[in-house]
Amino acid sequence: MSHDLRLSIFWAVHLALLGLFALEMAWILAAALGARLPGLPADAARRRKLGAVLSRGARLLLSRRLWPLLRRLIAEGLVHRQMALHRRRWLTHLAVLSAWLALGLLSITTGFVVEILPRLGLTPDQVAALPLLGGLFHADVWWVALLNELLGLLALAGMALVVYRRVIERDLRLRAFPGDGLVLALLTFIAFSGFPTETFRLLADYTLPGGLFAPAPGLIPPERLPPVLYGAWGPQWGFVGYQAARALGALHLPAEVWAVWHSLFFWLHFAAVSFLLFALPFTRFAHALFAPLVVAYNGLEQGWAGLKLAQPVRDTASSAADQVPGTLSVDLAHFTLGQLAELEACTRCGECIAACPTFVAAGDEEIHPLTKIARARRFWKADHLGGLARLWGLRPPDDEARAAFAQGVYQCTLCAQCRVVCPVRIDTRPLWIALREQLVDWGLYPPAFDALRRSVLEQRNIAAEDNAHRLLWTENMDPAPQGLDRRAGAETVYFVGCVAAFYPRAYGIPRSFVRLLAHAGEAVTTLGGEEWCCGFPLHIAGMGRRAEELARHNVEAVASLGARRLVTTCPSCYHTWRREYPRWLGEPLPFQVVHAVELLDELLDEGRLRLGPLARRVTYHDPCDLGRTGGIYEAPRRLLRAIPGLELVEMADNREQALCCGGGGDAEMGYPELTAAVGKRRIEQAQAVEAQIIASACQQCKRTLAEAARRNRVRIRALDVVELLWQSVENGGW
Repeated sequence: MSHDLRLSIFWAVHLALLGLFALEMAWILAAALGARLPGLPADAARRRKLGAVLSRGARLLLSRRLWPLLRRLIAEGLVHRQMALHRRRWLTHLAVLSAWLALGLLSITTGFVVEILPRLGLTPDQVAALPLLGGLFHADVWWVALLNELLGLLALAGMALVVYRRVIERDLRLRAFPGDGLVLALLTFIAFSGFPTETFRLLADYTLPGGLFAPAPGLIPPERLPPVLYGAWGPQWGFVGYQAARALGALHLPAEVWAVWHSLFFWLHFAAVSFLLFALPFTRFAHALFAPLVVAYNGLEQGWAGLKLAQPVRDTASSAADQVPGTLSVDLAHFTLGQLAELEACTRCGECIAACPTFVAAGDEEIHPLTKIARARRFWKADHLGGLARLWGLRPPDDEARAAFAQGVYQCTLCAQCRVVCPVRIDTRPLWIALREQLVDWGLYPPAFDALRRSVLEQRNIAAEDNAHRLLWTENMDPAPQGLDRRAGAETVYFVGCVAAFYPRAYGIPRSFVRLLAHAGEAVTTLGGEEWCCGFPLHIAGMGRRAEELARHNVEAVASLGARRLVTTCPSCYHTWRREYPRWLGEPLPFQVVHAVELLDELLDEGRLRLGPLARRVTYHDPCDLGRTGGIYEAPRRLLRAIPGLELVEMADNREQALCCGGGGDAEMGYPELTAAVGKRRIEQAQAVEAQIIASACQQCKRTLAEAARRNRVRIRALDVVELLWQSVENGGW
């Protein structure tokens, strides 16, 4: 087979496979956009979503955000600079990704120059005269030969490092999934087979009669090459293939034999590349397409939140008995388009495994993010891609797989530590909540959540108590605070939250807070019995549609008092009011929302808090919802450092890296022993720095850490920052 015919077949098949690849990606996108919206037929829903995607994409391309997006795409999406601290892993990733991208670009450009331009009427001399592109017209131009060789070695070195980590070193952060071995074998073979293919090509092209390999320019008739390239010809720059060809040339075999070997390796190399291209959307290496986009876009303000194309979750069933028989498929209305992209973007680097507190405590492979993402991706494709999914071995999950998946999803505390360590910046917490919404659809959730739902929707609180008793914590206060029960005209409304209002262990927090505000001269009131649960527990349980009713009532209740600010001591309430309420209600709130530490930090800065001495050794625990989710780290520390005599010491893991206390994500309701083990790790870190007090700015953290200290017989007291501040004031500040 002639060289020209072989290249023609190569590119004809490649173009066909590129077309199939594009069809696969279009099919996946169509499925993602095809989720049914309330009141709309499926085709109208798809058109509406596609229109929203195209419209937002066009606005992005014409906005000032385009340049920051491109910078992040290169720096974090392609170079992955945030991985640079892990030097060997970063170099491995960079070698593999950059080599394959460059080789692919070089291959496509070469095909364009060799196959397309001559068919457009350009002569060989005209093609060869083109700047840079002309050098691709012949493989033995010096810089083409050198570039091919260097990129091939880089790809092979990267794959060797990958195999070393997986097979020899057995890095515990890596997890194998179906199909991984095949893809790794294909990539390794492609990287390796390029070298013998090139070696046998040189032998076939430059072996003279008598079997002499003679690639010196003077021995080849000049008419074999376009004149403009003759002086730049240099197959020796392909130093690996060239030296191998010289060594094999000592066998003095005829050129026809080498041509057979070249054809064999050429077609094997071609077949591996072609199969990988066709399979890519259904393998773990689809992340090479999605990860750069996700890491770049999630780093922008608003990020994928701007592509929230699904309507609010419909009224998900509250118990397995409510389910409609046969509705066990994945409902994509629970997911945003960005979240489906995030499922594909996971690189399975394993950074999240050691960061997951419940996995570290339990060791159950179903818990850590890699398994949850892999299962979710397989489930939705199996349900929505039909025969194409079955072609790649994807089947709808059976009952056992669903049950294991559900347990792993609900054993998560939603601490968001996996998001912090993720090199791709997958916004995991909203993703886990979307998975929970799907599991509620399937009736697969801890039975205790039924009682939670009834309590919140009927009693308007998580404690199943009479909601009129929300100010019970004010009893026995001396002096009794005035005006706390829905006083109109108060500048600040204090949203107490269910835990502080109904659990005696947390009563000290609202008592201390309102006393601090009174001493600072800050007028404050509460909603009293009109304060309803913020909806956060239902939302994170996957039962969030009914939370909109709670949100609307609470916002109207605050607005009716004429307040300009709402403050809460609960980080979960703070997050829900500040981030979720505007999204649920579709409009901004008519007042400011702050956390207690922000308000107290402001009052301290204004000189309205006078603090007395408090000689204590204190360590501060960052609540997950206040720190990683809310971004508030320094305000509580400034408050503690302002207390005379107080010594603030940091635990080993703090701020963004802080360990979870175990009290989040509703996980404690279904798996109390597991979350207790999570709290034990945190209290041990406080013990390691010899703290007398572990302070937090969260009523749930206070309760969980106090219980962990009691269970493990650790002599450390758990207090809230506002309680320490009030003790300081009592010790002589006024």
